[in-house]
Amino acid sequence: MNRIRRYFIISVSVMLVALTGSCVRSLFSFYTDDAKIKMPALNGAWRMLDEHGTPKMQKPWVFKDNEILTYSEKGGSGVLEVVYFKINDTIFMDTSPQESDSTIVSEWWSLHTFPCHYVSKIETNGNRLTVIPLDFKWLAQALQDGRVDLPAQKDPKNGKDGPLLYTASPEQWMAFLKTHGANAEAFPPKGAYVFVTAGDDVLTQISTNFHKADLAPDREAELKKVEK
Repeated sequence: MNRIRRYFIISVSVMLVALTGSCVRSLFSFYTDDAKIKMPALNGAWRMLDEHGTPKMQKPWVFKDNEILTYSEKGGSGVLEVVYFKINDTIFMDTSPQESDSTIVSEWWSLHTFPCHYVSKIETNGNRLTVIPLDFKWLAQALQDGRVDLPAQKDPKNGKDGPLLYTASPEQWMAFLKTHGANAEAFPPKGAYVFVTAGDDVLTQISTNFHKADLAPDREAELKKVEK
């Protein structure tokens, strides 16, 4: 992975301090190679919805094979590297940051500014995509209670009260997700990011590197295949 260059304005720096503790961070990937899958049905533009189910006033996110171009309402952007994988009947995505030259970045990209991996469960329903991150509070409590056994340590950069940095191997994460992947407390719907498909014509407005050929031939049909 390329070394990340950070050019943050003050407001983004403050936001980063507040948000990095809200995600489960792992030094290693959450998947093993045999679990990897491709998700061409997701290729294209997706509009994020607010808590009322209304599209946010921001550019749509663009999904393309192994990367996601993210945007914020303030115009920030950032590219995430993504790997999709499947355990039983549940689909997950492992995301990590790509280098950003933007002086203002998206909130989602800022969550990834530590060179770590993050995991979310994804669900599709018609033209709707739901992304549910692993809940860091639930995992920390489960670790403390002994319900979960994963190696972790305090990040020295954040002091003794900072968020945990997990050092579990991909095999350990796979075993964890096999047990807890369907747990609504581990992946709470209230923490979900919900998207709906945007018209593919908007791609020309937001990404010169995305071409129609990158889209699934019949996006709706491909999404239905994922749901089965």
